[in-house]
Amino acid sequence: MERSHVTVSARIFAALVEAGRAAGVTMEPLLARLGIDPACFEDPDARLPLSAEDALWEATAEASGDPCFGLHAAAHLRSDDFDVFGYALRTSATLGDALRNAARYNRLLHDVAEIALVEDGDTVRVTHRFRGDPTGATPQAADYTMAALVTTARMLTGTGVRPEGVTLMHPPPADERAYREVFGEGVSLAFGAPRNEVVFHHDVLERPVVSGDPGLHAVLRRHADALLADLPAADDLPTRVRELVAEGLRGGDPSLEAIASRLGQSPRTLQRRLSDHGVRFSEMVDEMRHALARTYLDDPRLAIGEVAYLLGFSEPRAFHRALKRWTGTTPAAWREDRG
Repeated sequence: MERSHVTVSARIFAALVEAGRAAGVTMEPLLARLGIDPACFEDPDARLPLSAEDALWEATAEASGDPCFGLHAAAHLRSDDFDVFGYALRTSATLGDALRNAARYNRLLHDVAEIALVEDGDTVRVTHRFRGDPTGATPQAADYTMAALVTTARMLTGTGVRPEGVTLMHPPPADERAYREVFGEGVSLAFGAPRNEVVFHHDVLERPVVSGDPGLHAVLRRHADALLADLPAADDLPTRVRELVAEGLRGGDPSLEAIASRLGQSPRTLQRRLSDHGVRFSEMVDEMRHALARTYLDDPRLAIGEVAYLLGFSEPRAFHRALKRWTGTTPAAWREDRG
């Protein structure tokens, strides 16, 4: 997935900028360096590239001197930060309804980010992922999103909602205390996990939203549904193929033949249909391996041989050659340069 081609709402940038200022960062030079015009933050329809959001998270975190900037940024979240999306949550009847609305309308804010509620016995897992991109959100953005889910639950219900657990895909921090301060003592934390998610006890979802308004909510849902209908279709073939390749790279079979079989097509037909979208299957797999390689190599708990296996290479030397082609360096040198 080419992140420069994916767009997100300018309101996300506005919230990030306010959090940066609260952390003492002078944001104007950072915005200028990235070519971001702050005037667009006031336009509810303005959208900017995901690559610019990624860069702004990293630049702001570095300027703040806070390695947990994304985690702390959620404390500055306001219920009206995200226009119709935020109002749909605020007028919901219960927290469960609000989270389901977040899942339904998140595409108003982000082309590929998806929120899903998965019921699992007495708990509900609220997962966050990028459709067609197994690497998901950058670490700062992932921390912000998980903390924002919990912060929003507390704001909407006016209660001290505490999750049962939080899992994050990025490697563990040097110190987990900041995470426990945000999510609560005794909360189960896991890093280097397969997904970004917050786990709530099922009963929490029945808590009423203090600003719930059934009449206004019905009006807002009609408006939000109309906005969704105006967006381009999200379930296109390249995105579906990327999802299946991502599954294959996590221990399955990411070959053209396997993916074509999953889609009920011949390999030749799938290649032709992808070509109609300007996409080559081999380049797609290569691009996804490259992105995952960076994520895995940033996790010091994974040996280089394990990274090669996770990426579906037959042996470590093949991975060494691939990383050299992608980055001009070896896996060991990559880790050394990243500190």
